[in-house]
Amino acid sequence: MQTSEHFSRQELLNNLTDAWNTQDVDKVMNCFVDHATYHIAFGPEALGQSYEGKTAIRSAVAQGFASYKDGKLSVTSMFVAGEQGAARWLFSYTGVDGKPAVIHGVDVYEFSGDKLKSKDVYVKYFVA
Repeated sequence: MQTSEHFSRQELLNNLTDAWNTQDVDKVMNCFVDHATYHIAFGPEALGQSYEGKTAIRSAVAQGFASYKDGKLSVTSMFVAGEQGAARWLFSYTGVDGKPAVIHGVDVYEFSGDKLKSKDVYVKYFVA
């Protein structure tokens, strides 16, 4: 049975996608609890690069938006199951060579109430 909390969490993920596509850092940050973690796909750690707390996450998100000014996220499927959820997506942007590029990825989420406690990013690249 799906509860109001389930639907609230799905709405949160939809709001996160909208905020990402408008590159609105404040709206993205409204989706996270204060002590959240964000693990991007690339970096020196087993989980890529980890950011803890809203200040660190805000900086990482702003840097990502600056790097992908025309980036658009298209969620192809999502689910929420209790305290966890996931979204499969395509991220389209213009590469440094000026050509269109697409990343396929999955975000794995942990919730705390009606906010995100953790966002963990996994990606696949197509190289022609």
